[in-house]
Amino acid sequence: MTGVQTCALPICAALFDDVIAAIAPHLSGRCRLVALDRTQAIVEAGDGAAAQELHLRSVEISAAFSGAGAGEGGRVLGVTVRLAAAGPHAD
Repeated sequence: MTGVQTCALPICAALFDDVIAAIAPHLSGRCRLVALDRTQAIVEAGDGAAAQELHLRSVEISAAFSGAGAGEGGRVLGVTVRLAAAGPHAD
């Protein structure tokens, strides 16, 4: 990650939250942007169902996120989804 991407991450994370709320409101609070790596948005999903839907809708999410001015040069070509690690209180 470059210094510019690191500094912009909180702004991009808020923008990502807005995009998710607009196109898939049921995923709000179940995923978060954790990094930008060149032209990839790295997203952490809170559960398997959210991860699967993020994968299935990755093209739509990429287009909406890019259209909102996020990513290096304003363009995100893909979304990489990872499942959040289980916390100490997970069953």
